[in-house]
Amino acid sequence: MPLRTTRALIDRARAFHLELSEVYGKLEEQSDQLKVKRLLELMKRHERCLEHGLKDLEDVLDSDVLNTWFQNTPEESHWHGLGKVAFKPDMSMQEVVAMVFAADQALVNVYHEIAGFAVASKVRDVFEALARSAEDDRDQFADLVQDYQL
Repeated sequence: MPLRTTRALIDRARAFHLELSEVYGKLEEQSDQLKVKRLLELMKRHERCLEHGLKDLEDVLDSDVLNTWFQNTPEESHWHGLGKVAFKPDMSMQEVVAMVFAADQALVNVYHEIAGFAVASKVRDVFEALARSAEDDRDQFADLVQDYQL
């Protein structure tokens, strides 16, 4: 397991959001269900916004935080919560919702894991805040699903 800096871990999270946005975009193109297409388009744009938010975070964090090294980091496989859901063009709304929840939970888990590895409190605080933000996103998505009976 390679040593990584805070900056590298945030960059990996940015890549996660871009990968997820691409997955949602491909599924949107393949779907023939209007409601599913709209949800996937929304999620694709949301993931891009999250990626941009992480870039903005990098721009404002102190260099001592960004350049802090981790002796331990999550395995690369931990970033792949998407592997739990099979992607197919004819996914139902319920399958898409399950996929979104799996990806969101994978991200929450990784942020908590990184925070647990952090020695410096400033760095730990960054990843705990990211975990809370990801949990809030997950909860807002759950509310959306509930409100619109998706």
